[in-house]
Amino acid sequence: MSNNIKVCVVGWHFMSDFYKKLRKCHYDSHIVAHRYNKILDELNFDYSIINNIGLEYGAYSWYIKNMWDGESGVLFSHDDVFVTDPFVLNSMIDNCKKYDRVNITGKNRAKKQRYSTRCVYLSGRLIKQYIKEFGGVWYDRYNKGYTLCQKIAHDDLYDNKNDAASKFKVSLNYLCKKYNFNIFDYNNDNLVFYRRGSKKKCDKTLFNDNSIFGRDPNNPLEELAIKYKVDSRRDCNFYTKWYHFYFNSLRFDNLNILNIGEDNEKSVEMWKRYFKNSTIYSDFSIKPKNGFDIIIDKGNGDNRNMEVFKQLFKNLNFSGIYSIENIQIFYENGEPNRFIDFFKKRVDDINFCGKYNINNIEKLYNKNMKLNYYEENISSICFHSGICFIFKR
Repeated sequence: MSNNIKVCVVGWHFMSDFYKKLRKCHYDSHIVAHRYNKILDELNFDYSIINNIGLEYGAYSWYIKNMWDGESGVLFSHDDVFVTDPFVLNSMIDNCKKYDRVNITGKNRAKKQRYSTRCVYLSGRLIKQYIKEFGGVWYDRYNKGYTLCQKIAHDDLYDNKNDAASKFKVSLNYLCKKYNFNIFDYNNDNLVFYRRGSKKKCDKTLFNDNSIFGRDPNNPLEELAIKYKVDSRRDCNFYTKWYHFYFNSLRFDNLNILNIGEDNEKSVEMWKRYFKNSTIYSDFSIKPKNGFDIIIDKGNGDNRNMEVFKQLFKNLNFSGIYSIENIQIFYENGEPNRFIDFFKKRVDDINFCGKYNINNIEKLYNKNMKLNYYEENISSICFHSGICFIFKR
């Protein structure tokens, strides 16, 4: 076995104590990160920032293709690990030198039990054979940022029974059996995994918001959001899924659409490409003769959004749609959530505050009971994570 070993740590959670200890380790380390953190520069790490495709296994593949020297063994580690001191890392790596594959197991802090495969060592000759057989480390090329628990709940595109970790193991098991590679299971109580996620049943409950209707794998709005770097895109806020769901049937109609709020210039370009036959406005002081069919409020976390809604909803045509993004911010700014409370009351308005029996609208008028403005004009409100849609009657 080669005595030359590299260390590759991948992911996006930066635990400063671990990286400080890793800096003292006498092995050559490289960080493949999915986002920047200043600790990487502060500790003078060699690092690369890549797109979050295929999660950790996509990063493994990237490292082998772009950083691997073609000979050395590599210790791959996910980012949610913690060690007591540099000696733990050095001794752990030293134990890998005699083997082709080492499954490194440590304590799972969350579940108080052992959990394997958060660290794995692959010898240089095993990596060579992996490339020869499979063209590189297997990873889920469809996965653009979902953690395992999320994609179990969200995506019909992915094979729920054979997740990325399982397929990675299967491919390694195949090679080790075929070529009689040496395997060793290494347990170290000083290695702690801060395992994220939970049971699948719980994941289904927590993340089912994005799986109610399934996702259209060909979402043109998502592609436009990526092109124009609008924060409605999937890897930022997941709003493009809901926009496409509600707007897809209207895409080629001749509409008047108002887009207001932050990120306005880029958003207008995106909506122009999506609604090809519509007129997109960015200034709500301009009122088209025929009114607005759709109003999109980017939302800035200010209770003034409520006053903007009151003003603009009156300019929305019948059967129009009013959307407001970033409604979660109203819980974070320290002010009373008057905005959210306002729309909670509109739920009562949708049901006319119980003023008439179902299928007996005549009773309302026979009693000369008048509807208020919102009872008369809002047909439904749909809340999703961070965004809501208000539909006019």
